Amino acid sequence: MQVNKLTLTNFRGLTNSILDFTPGFNLIVGVNGAGKTAVLDALKILLAHALPHLADTKSFPGIGLERDDITLGRNQTFSSLTSLDETRTTLWH
Repeated sequence: MQVNKLTLTNFRGLTNSILDFTPGFNLIVGVNGAGKTAVLDALKILLAHALPHLADTKSFPGIGLERDDITLGRNQTFSSLTSLDETRTTLWH
């Protein structure tokens, strides 16, 4: 699966983020606290749901949205991953 776009709303410290990925190598760079790990964790969670045959979420604790993933002071989080063939995986919490 090739990821084209990652959309995060109220996910940890990322209030409203859209990341467009290009084919090949993509680099995520930022200062401490910018949200690099949040992006990687969101990808991990969404890919585990998009490809359940590769990662059984019951066998791997921590693969799923938790209450602590929602930005402080917000009621919900939204995460969406779009692949090259326009398949979309979306999670609300």
